[in-house]
Amino acid sequence: MLSEIIIAVRKAGEFVLSAHSGYAIKEKANNKDYVTEYDVETQRVLVEELKKIQPEARFLCEESDERQDADLSDGCLFIIDPIDGTTNFIKGYAHSAVSVAFCRDGCLTAGVVHNPFSGEIFYAERGGGAFLNGRPIHADTCGINGGIGLFGTSPTAPELREKTFAVASMMYEKMWDVRRTGSAALDLCYIACGRVVAFAEYVLYVWDFAAGKLIAEESGAVVTKMDGLPLGMEKHVSVLAGTPAAHAQFLELLRERGLAAG
Repeated sequence: MLSEIIIAVRKAGEFVLSAHSGYAIKEKANNKDYVTEYDVETQRVLVEELKKIQPEARFLCEESDERQDADLSDGCLFIIDPIDGTTNFIKGYAHSAVSVAFCRDGCLTAGVVHNPFSGEIFYAERGGGAFLNGRPIHADTCGINGGIGLFGTSPTAPELREKTFAVASMMYEKMWDVRRTGSAALDLCYIACGRVVAFAEYVLYVWDFAAGKLIAEESGAVVTKMDGLPLGMEKHVSVLAGTPAAHAQFLELLRERGLAAG
């Protein structure tokens, strides 16, 4: 099934690359959260292709009105973010991803994250390791003092701004440097391939992190909530990910400074 999902995701990525100026853009939660007609149409392409792979599967998609009602614990489910990093996409900042996870009875079994602008495709199947364009990848082994940290700004929760930038400041203090890329799915994959050592964001949705979570874990990384508790398939939750050493060290700092959260 994984190879078939990869083909579907590549097709969706080609559609993203076909975007031209003048497409429709709508505001969602606030003036930092948008959807374009390409998000909607890319999602349609994915659903159409994935139904051919698993006709009985249900879908939890970011750009669907019924998304909050989906039961993640029963049966076969595809979890889709058609364009993770929509703001990047709108502005021509070529760092966005098509993200698809497959879940069976509440357990993630496959995940694919594709940046069509770079041609990189990350993927994993539970128990089979993580890969980038056919090459096995592994999380780094160093702690927080040995690499770059990534953070997300939780655009749908502006009330968390001060805590978010306190986390970013702590990353800058303890790590080589800090980045904000605009795609949580790719951030998790960058941990998986050893480019960065940690990532944190206070509010993410399951379609933001599902595929990246499995890829990161299959690479040897640790992924939890920002209070250290297990990260399940919650629809609205914090995420802390990193190498085993960096995750443990950063979690301790979050607790010490009163920044840990579920």
